[in-house]
Amino acid sequence: MRNNLNRVSGLNSSENEKRLKIHGYNELEKHDSPSIWTLILDQFNDTPVRSLLVAAIISLVLAVYNGGEGDDEFTPFVEPKVTFLTLIINTITSIWQENNAEKALRELKEIQSKNPNVIRDNHRTPDLPAKELVHGDIVELKVGDKERF
Repeated sequence: MRNNLNRVSGLNSSENEKRLKIHGYNELEKHDSPSIWTLILDQFNDTPVRSLLVAAIISLVLAVYNGGEGDDEFTPFVEPKVTFLTLIINTITSIWQENNAEKALRELKEIQSKNPNVIRDNHRTPDLPAKELVHGDIVELKVGDKERF
């Protein structure tokens, strides 16, 4: 693969086209963000979470049928309340993390859309769309370019 790359003149056009066909564009895949309901339901696809939910339901049913006797009618409901509260906190935290990951992905896509200067076919190609970069391209960097990339 290095045979067609000259460190001074860069890739030639035919090698660039070949690499672009093989590897495709240099861009992140586009996908729609899942809805909030999808994120909530996805949290319950995990076996430990399902087990905790079943345990909370069983605990609530037992508290309803066996609880409320005597002076201490709220004590049997403490365990199901704590378990449901744990599930709710887990779901909120997971959705928050998922949203942060989506935000980071959007920011990466913004960074990716810059237009670097590339050396190809023995001349400088200014402002080439970053999605057209291929493995082996020589990207020209100058002082002050840190804000561009």
